[in-house]
Amino acid sequence: MRILKYEVLLEGTFSIEMPNDGVILSMQVQHNIPYIWVQVGSNMKLNKRNFRILTTGEAFDIISSKERYIGTFQLNVGSFVGHLFEL
Repeated sequence: MRILKYEVLLEGTFSIEMPNDGVILSMQVQHNIPYIWVQVGSNMKLNKRNFRILTTGEAFDIISSKERYIGTFQLNVGSFVGHLFEL
């Protein structure tokens, strides 16, 4: 088992390829770049997982009941606040 990190893109909707058995542990900012840390096992077969960033006050529709909140982060001393969801 090991922990890998993946950069969170500051786009509306984006995909990250990660191992099938990846479990998201945390979402934080490191050196002013948002990342997710993912625990992975021995299955290194990659799977595309979809995410989206919403900003505070932004109107949105729930795409699916399976949409899952990951975390909230701030950049540039709080001038940008993003909320990460996995679709």
